[in-house]
Amino acid sequence: MGTYVLLSKLPPNLTQGGGALRKATDAVRARIKEAVPGVKWHISLAVFGRYDVLDIFDAPDAVSAARIATIIRDAGGTTETWTAVPFEDLLRMTD
Repeated sequence: MGTYVLLSKLPPNLTQGGGALRKATDAVRARIKEAVPGVKWHISLAVFGRYDVLDIFDAPDAVSAARIATIIRDAGGTTETWTAVPFEDLLRMTD
């Protein structure tokens, strides 16, 4: 199981109100739950910069993390995915 950070840019039509963002989010979450049953979501945050959403989750492997990014892209988003390791692991690697 690895930890991943996923940054997403939402398509403008989802942020114009009328519940479109909630509907799209519910659909994406359902697809992720079905396609990647082993995922453990830590947090989803709205961020206001180059990206709109920052998600941190554990997935069984990099292919599973890529599948999640693909599902978000299928919904019209743009994504960037990073592998994350605990800082203590970095310290051990550099000792």
